[in-house]
Amino acid sequence: INAEYGGPLRAAMAGRDVFLKWLSEALEGLELDPEAYLEYAMGFMDDNEEPLDARVDGCIETLAGATEYNLTQFRAELEARYAAMNECSQQHEESERAVRENMAALQQEQQMAEARRKQQQLAEVLEQREVEDRERQAAAAARGFVPEDDHALADDERARGRNRTETEEMVVSNLNHAASDE
Repeated sequence: INAEYGGPLRAAMAGRDVFLKWLSEALEGLELDPEAYLEYAMGFMDDNEEPLDARVDGCIETLAGATEYNLTQFRAELEARYAAMNECSQQHEESERAVRENMAALQQEQQMAEARRKQQQLAEVLEQREVEDRERQAAAAARGFVPEDDHALADDERARGRNRTETEEMVVSNLNHAASDE
């Protein structure tokens, strides 16, 4: 999967990495140890049960107790950068989904093309068999050989002919009786 979708996944991870780098540098600028506060801040930010502004407020309240700097500007930038990172991640997830859907459609199309190709091959084989059968029958007929199926057919035709003759005799007989009755 990573080979097929690595691009969007890497881009989404890169967006998060860029955000984490910025946050780490911003924490250093606020004279806070990034190793101590980065994971703590991300715990607030990644808590998806709360709306983004509530998560940012919780993070700022915690950081405000550890620094003497005014965090108003930092708060606005934190919220904007985190929202942008999430939006980028969502776009990449949508891209991944679209790629997966396109790959599935392409695979289905390839399977259908393969099925059509196999059907065509089968039709060609069956057609070739029919041609060969007709050629064998023609060669056998030229040598005077009549297949057993043809004997049964000939017997059936003779029987129908006999029935036709019997029917014709009955009609003639009925006409004779009708003529004699008059």
